[in-house]
Amino acid sequence: MRAIIAAVFLAAAGCGSAGALHREPEYRQREPLRASLLQDEKAMLSEEAIQRLLGARVHIPDRAKLAVHPLRHRGARLDAGEAVELDVIQARRELLDALETPLQKTGRFSEVTHVPQALLPGEPSLTRLREAAALMQADLLLVYSTRAELVTVRYLFVPNEVKVHATVELFVLDVRTGAVPYADAHEALHTELQASTDDRVVETQRRGEKNATVKALGEAARGLAGFFGR
Repeated sequence: MRAIIAAVFLAAAGCGSAGALHREPEYRQREPLRASLLQDEKAMLSEEAIQRLLGARVHIPDRAKLAVHPLRHRGARLDAGEAVELDVIQARRELLDALETPLQKTGRFSEVTHVPQALLPGEPSLTRLREAAALMQADLLLVYSTRAELVTVRYLFVPNEVKVHATVELFVLDVRTGAVPYADAHEALHTELQASTDDRVVETQRRGEKNATVKALGEAARGLAGFFGR
């Protein structure tokens, strides 16, 4: 009896594999759906707008003004639960260079500038971000967020190690239409050794987090530069 039940389950699993219905000849002959059947009163886009977006293309000027806005960095956690935050003053220039240098080399941007915080509320929505970029007369808006996680390896007779995993997520918004022609995520791994000048391991952790974030942001910028260089 158990063998029969097992055989039935195996047969059912084989017939009901994921996506099997879409490969059936009868299914391919059905009339295709051309609009969503889902209803949401709080939706940002109307059904008509969604259909227009999916059937249209975004025109990106040969020379564009790019506005940039970084979302909050999510830092790693220490053993005691304390958050490691990037030293904004020291890290800001390196982060900006990692992002802007590959983009400027494409020759596609007349200007790369950052959105002043005074133009935005504390937790800006996509609509508020677009409005701020429009006030700056920017053609495109680049929004990115960074996150870091770390593991500290402690030794007795050799320098401690801090292993950091950094992630950058970013998207480009076409300010005229609100469409997003580019979105991606990039990761970077970095190992930082505790220097003899580090009084505490937290100094090593902060430096490692900054270096890993700069590395991931550089990878993201090069990927974006490749998109604009096509």
